[in-house]
Amino acid sequence: MKDLIVILMTFGFFGLCVAYVALCDRIVGPDPDPDPESVAVPGSDATPVEAGAASVAAATRAGSAR
Repeated sequence: MKDLIVILMTFGFFGLCVAYVALCDRIVGPDPDPDPESVAVPGSDATPVEAGAASVAAATRAGSAR
C-alpha cells in the first residue's frame, strides 16, 4: 500500500511540474526565433560555430607570428 502512495505522489509531483512549466510558458511566451542574418557570417557558408572557430584559429596564428 505504501508503494502505491509513493507512486501516486511521484506522478502527482511530475504532473504539478508539467503544469507549472505550461503556466510559465503562457506567462512569458515562447522564445523568439533568432534573426538568421545576425547569426550568419556575411560572405561565408560556414555555420556560426565554424566561423567562430576559424576566427580563433586566425587570431592564434597572428599571435604566434609576433
